[in-house]
Amino acid sequence: MLHNRLRQLGGEPLLPCALGDESDRFGLDETLMPWCWTVWVKLGYVPEEDPVAAGEAIRSPLKEGADDTPLFPLFDVRPAAQGAAPALGADAALAGTEGEAMAVPRMEPMYTLRVLRNALLTAAGHFQHVRHLELRPETLSCAAADGGAAAPVTAPIPYLAGDALSVYCANVPAQVEALLQRLGYAGDEVVTVTPDTTHGIVASRAEPFLHRAMTVRYLLTYYVDLNAVASQEFLWMLGLHVVGDDEGSVEVRERLLELSSARHIDEFLQYSHREKRNVIEVLHDFKMVTPSLAHFLTFACPMRPRYYDISSAPGLDGDVVHLTVAQLQLKTPLKREREGLCSSHLVRAAEQSRVQAGLWQGTLEMPEEPAPLLFMATSTGIAPVRSIIRTCAADPKWKEMPIYLFYGCRFSEKDYLYGEEWERLKEERMPNLQVVTAFSRDTDTKVYVQHRVAEHAKLVASLLLAGSPDAKLDDGNRSTFFFLCGNANEMPVAVQGVFQTIITEVVYPDQVEKILSLNKRMTGENRFQMDTWSS
Repeated sequence: MLHNRLRQLGGEPLLPCALGDESDRFGLDETLMPWCWTVWVKLGYVPEEDPVAAGEAIRSPLKEGADDTPLFPLFDVRPAAQGAAPALGADAALAGTEGEAMAVPRMEPMYTLRVLRNALLTAAGHFQHVRHLELRPETLSCAAADGGAAAPVTAPIPYLAGDALSVYCANVPAQVEALLQRLGYAGDEVVTVTPDTTHGIVASRAEPFLHRAMTVRYLLTYYVDLNAVASQEFLWMLGLHVVGDDEGSVEVRERLLELSSARHIDEFLQYSHREKRNVIEVLHDFKMVTPSLAHFLTFACPMRPRYYDISSAPGLDGDVVHLTVAQLQLKTPLKREREGLCSSHLVRAAEQSRVQAGLWQGTLEMPEEPAPLLFMATSTGIAPVRSIIRTCAADPKWKEMPIYLFYGCRFSEKDYLYGEEWERLKEERMPNLQVVTAFSRDTDTKVYVQHRVAEHAKLVASLLLAGSPDAKLDDGNRSTFFFLCGNANEMPVAVQGVFQTIITEVVYPDQVEKILSLNKRMTGENRFQMDTWSS
């Protein structure tokens, strides 16, 4: 809208308008950065000629005697003071154990949850492993004002349908040991990390490891994401750490700075992003470069939680929290096998083991009063849908309300998640629950959720009109709420396209003003909600 308005006012665009989506499966690197590069070139902020291609040697700003170094760490790492509080990770009896992992200080309140059940939902031998986990919260721990940890308390998780757990896990021990060796540290060495303010930067990002004495092994195990894809900033930092001017050093430095340059974004995408190459693998590829621990902490990706939609409902499941987790497994263009750190941790979690997680307020909201609901979901996108449906099933006021679920997966016998549960709920609690399935691999013709929605165009049209003056159903004047959940690959765009087709061809054919009014009303009343993600 802003782009069009500026053109109406006489503005001439430098470049074609570009629209971004935070859930884009290609991420910032493959979508935003190439466009930004064209902007910088157009504005004249970058030279026309590549200095490396022109044969101009790039000298290391870390070379002895240089006083214009643009590279400085955000953290100061020093040996812990003698007589300090017991160091985290120093207890050999606890090192690497579940008890140690559950006591890791975080910035947000953390629940310790006991795994009661971990059941396979997909068929044995199916290419994707999807598990149903049931967890009971045991304790809640909060960070104390003095940087320590407040005493844990016993508390249930006060979640609502649509909320998620933010789950933390540890790095793989073998990766940690490899990195310790690469950086030249003994794992049991005790250090304290503080903000480095010597460069004039007073405010720095808050991290839970600051001002705490801990072993280097503990620091790298719980606070740095060693499985994350190496960023251009990390490669840039390594390039500036190459200090020699001999031919080999210059070649390595130029290669690293090339990979970190927006001018060579395609090379970075091929080397790092598409191959999911992590920081340990990068350090292995460039063996002559050894950054300081302070620089490593500054430019490596900090450990952040992974978010999993809760699939249970307090009204039916009490204080037990359910998760529906698919193990992330993929092959890169060079056939390198990759798997998700946290999803692998969860699908392998043994019963009676424990998980550390926080509560995250989700984006989906149920209507305040019972109203018709229509869900469109694929694969583990069923998790928040299940939470909402079970919440409705626990409330007698929802018993007669029509609820429609359009669900898509590959096979009816291999990955149809919770299929038997829908039949049981319909028989026992929700007689008006209707499920429409789309099994894309059961027939020669691939059938997806958007195809099923299009086949039920008249039903969808009547639900879109429900609650409006043009309604054709006697539904008590209740507007329908629509929920779209699943992978942000192609499904969300396809489903939204079908919806717009139904609106323009079935609901209000050739009535532009009413179409605009309906879209505006749907948005204003939050009646079309999405929960999508990219893997």
